[in-house]
Amino acid sequence: MSAEKTERLINLTLGLLASKRYLTKNEIFRTIAGYSGTPESMERMFERDKDELRSAGIIIEVGGLDPLFEDEQGYLIRSSQIQIQPNDFSKAELILMVLAANYWSQSNLDDSAKNALLKIASIDSDVAGGVDSNSGQLLVQSFNHEVSQLRALINAVSSRRYIKFIYKSLERTVAPIKLENIQGFWYLSAIENKWLKSFKVIRFESSVISLTDREPFDKDLLMKNSKLADSTEMISQKLQALIRIGKCNNLRKNGLVKPQDGEWESLELGFTDQEQMIRDLLWNGDDVQVIAPATLKNELLDRLKRLVK
Repeated sequence: MSAEKTERLINLTLGLLASKRYLTKNEIFRTIAGYSGTPESMERMFERDKDELRSAGIIIEVGGLDPLFEDEQGYLIRSSQIQIQPNDFSKAELILMVLAANYWSQSNLDDSAKNALLKIASIDSDVAGGVDSNSGQLLVQSFNHEVSQLRALINAVSSRRYIKFIYKSLERTVAPIKLENIQGFWYLSAIENKWLKSFKVIRFESSVISLTDREPFDKDLLMKNSKLADSTEMISQKLQALIRIGKCNNLRKNGLVKPQDGEWESLELGFTDQEQMIRDLLWNGDDVQVIAPATLKNELLDRLKRLVK
């Protein structure tokens, strides 16, 4: 099967799976990438694609758009028909599907890709557990970084090799212990001078260099003698705030919003990146009032005071 046809079949499957209603042929030809040419050639292409998917065990449901009228037929794939079962795939196959779903998450079928990731994670918690030198598993929720950089970190964690990179304008030499994804961002847990620290990968200021001239480190020995550094990089926190009705869409879309009074609503929103949260709050000006956590509120007030001065 050609790469072009394979891509079109994937597009068709994800498109029919993501749709909340039956899609007509014209809608499919217009919105799903891969269909081109004359109406007759697209019709033949679509019929062959349906046969291919059905032979692969993917059930395409055919139905009318309006049950009260005999109008044009539409097509739909129900997620219940293609549920992943725990024993259907090996660990390696699940990881490959995770990688594929992440590449699709950059397309306009983002929700379908996220659903695929959730399904895979739900049947194999190890695959969802990040990367460390014991499990070697991988789950990417968002490609915020260069693939080559992530690959270097994964290899270093797996091989237990020391690495160096620039972080906050300083050259760091660390023993990488674990790489994990939290809310779409990669974090590296590593030991630097006997301190166990977390580094947000998107803030790396250089490429990652593996120190192959040094012997691989003993993870258990380093962990036994390490001390936990004071860091807020990966601490999960909960924002409690009041937001003005009809405002702060960048906050309300990911949080829990409840009615408060005629002008305000209450908001609860989990976050791990305090810097990003401060930027999001400042963007909304006086349409948001932070209640908790106190550390976030105090830092926000300090910055506003410096800004006024």
